[in-house]
Formats: sequence, C-alpha cells, structure tokens
Amino acid sequence: MKRLIIFSSLLLIALIFFASQNDFAWASKKSEVKVDISEAKKLMEKLERDDELKEFIPFKNYYDAKIYLDTASYQFNEEKEYLMAGYYAILAIVEIETTFANARARQARYKKQQIEKDFLKKLALSSSKKSGMKIIMMEADLQKDGSNYKRVLLDRIIFNKNSFTINDKGKEILNRIYAVLKAYPRSKISVIGHTKAKDSGNTHSQKKADALTLYFTKNKGVSQKRIVSEGMGNSYPIEINKKIQSMDRVEIVISGIK
Repeated sequence: MKRLIIFSSLLLIALIFFASQNDFAWASKKSEVKVDISEAKKLMEKLERDDELKEFIPFKNYYDAKIYLDTASYQFNEEKEYLMAGYYAILAIVEIETTFANARARQARYKKQQIEKDFLKKLALSSSKKSGMKIIMMEADLQKDGSNYKRVLLDRIIFNKNSFTINDKGKEILNRIYAVLKAYPRSKISVIGHTKAKDSGNTHSQKKADALTLYFTKNKGVSQKRIVSEGMGNSYPIEINKKIQSMDRVEIVISGIK
C-alpha cells in the first residue's frame, strides 16, 4: 500500500512536470510568433510608406502579403492557433520581401526606359513632327489595344487615400495623357472607373471616372463632347500574372489616333 502511494505521488509529480514543460513550450512559441507578426507588420508599413517604390509595387505580391498578414493576426488573436499564425507570419515576411525586390526591379526598368526616352526625345528635336508624336505617346505610356490606345491607372497611384482627389503623381500622368489629346485634336477619350468590391449602382466607380473627366475639362479645357465617363463597378476584372482579378482602377481609352 505504501509503495502504491509512493508510485502515485511520483506519477503525479511527473505529470505536473511534463505539463509545466508543455506550457512553457507553448508560451515560448507564442512569444516567437508574436515577434514574427510584429516584424511582418513593420515591413508592411515600411513598404506602404516608401513613396519612391509606391507606383512600382506589384499588386499580386502586395495583395498576397496582406492576406498572409491578416490571416496570421486572425489565427493568433482570434483562433489562438499559434502554429498556423507563425506559418502565415513567415509567409507574409517572405512575400513582403519579394514585393520589395520586384518593386525595385520594376523601378530599375522604369529608369532605364526614362533614359531611353530622353535619348529619343533629344533625337526627335531635329526630326519630323511624326517622330515628335511618337515621343508624346511614349511619355503617356499608352498601350496599343486594337485600333485604340489604353492605359490602366490604379487608384492608389492617382488618388489620395480614401478620396476622389487626384494627387500630384496622378496629375503628372493625366498631363501626359492630355498632351496626346492636344496633339490629336480629333481623338476622343473614354474614362472608365472600376472597383474591386461590389459597387451598388456603380456609384463609386462613376465618381472616380468623373474626377478624371473633370480634370481634363476644367483644368485642361478638353471639350466635354470628346469625353465619355463611365462607372462599371466590379463587372470587368483584369488579367494580372495570368490570373483574372477585380481591381480598384480607372482605365483610359483613346480612339481616333491615326
């Protein structure tokens, strides 16, 4: 009987010991995951504050990083699934670092293109008017789309955050597009707003299109007869990296350029 009591006591002590060790391991893991989530948040804030890289950030990488970070926070705070939270926190860190790398590569390619454009622009000064027109088209960054020319402008590039106010970068882009309209006075322009989320009555997307239209008509004197302003909501997703996605954007389509 005495041996049984001693054995039971030792067993209880062992269980308490292993339980305390297990609790310590989970507490340590929780602390480690919390640090990883904090690091991911700091990297995301750094990315979003980098004005020089802002326009070069690949949407897909940025979107994936946001999803991973949000999932990590949810698993940590709501589900208390620290293993999964840690997994998504690491995914977020990797994706944010990848986003930084891709954005810098895009920025480098852009600078290369600018150097080439400047060279061609200087070359065109002594060339014909037709060559000058090509330079204007290049600066506006319009892409051939059938018989028309098109450019996609992301909301986060042309608008101030959570508003329909066009920022300085947006005005710079629109001024270059206006130069094309001025060079081709018979051309016409369609300004089409799109949203990522469902847009009841296409109200939000229409306001975006109207904001750009007003800039062309009021600030640049473009005739209202040359412009069509439309809000399409999220009915027309766009292909990015071979994936169809809805995006907050405004598309510029110019017709009548010959």
